[in-house]
Amino acid sequence: MNSKIYITRVIKELHEQFPSFNFKYQFDALDRSHVIEYSPFDLVEGDKDFENERVNIICDYIDMNFQESLLFINEFDSLGVPEPELELMGFMNVQPKNINPQLIASFEVPKNDLFECGSDNYALAA
Repeated sequence: MNSKIYITRVIKELHEQFPSFNFKYQFDALDRSHVIEYSPFDLVEGDKDFENERVNIICDYIDMNFQESLLFINEFDSLGVPEPELELMGFMNVQPKNINPQLIASFEVPKNDLFECGSDNYALAA
């Protein structure tokens, strides 16, 4: 298997695991490097599962002895991916992983609890 096929397969697997993330891929022939851009930074940064997966991919890539380098960048990196060969766009996941939704139907909340701010009555003036 050549490195480009391997990287393409890995990016598709990443997108299946993290469907909210965007991925762009480009091979830089001048540097002989595979560049993978992930975004959005706010969603990806701090995601321990993604970080672990990224490290595993890099280790596997090194173990396969490919001649080109592998580079993960975020959307703010100056290098960027101006002409992606592969682009997988994420979609907003309304339910965070490992967390149950905390939505309560309005008819389940007692009417007296909806706007109660304590015993004081405050009025707003412009």
